[in-house]
Amino acid sequence: MKIIFKILVLTIVFSFTFQSCSSNDDENNSLDQRFAKKWYTGAQYFDIEQGVSCENNYYNLKGNGDIEYKYWAGGNTCQHYTENGNWSIENNILYRNFPSDEGTNNGLILSDEIISISETELVVKDLEDDDITTYYNYE
Repeated sequence: MKIIFKILVLTIVFSFTFQSCSSNDDENNSLDQRFAKKWYTGAQYFDIEQGVSCENNYYNLKGNGDIEYKYWAGGNTCQHYTENGNWSIENNILYRNFPSDEGTNNGLILSDEIISISETELVVKDLEDDDITTYYNYE
């Protein structure tokens, strides 16, 4: 009878232990999903000349870990360039990785400490030069 009681107690203890692991996974996933948005470097649109508005530069952090960086080419057209890569968060650091593409660059990894996040603003500090940057979400 004592053996059955011990097995029962151990079963109950282990069931609580594994439940807490599951809950931690859910918290990490919901944290990542807060970042999975299109984050603009300023206003959503800007004027390159009177009557001509272009979409501003942005990082589109997707829920599957992919990232698209779209930036304005300059000049008097709304032409944009696009870089693709992946993103992740570890120990409150947002990593954006853009691997080299066909030898045109050596790749780039951006590492920013997360200062704060809300539905509309993401504030980060660059780990290389301590610059603070605010990104905006307009969706």
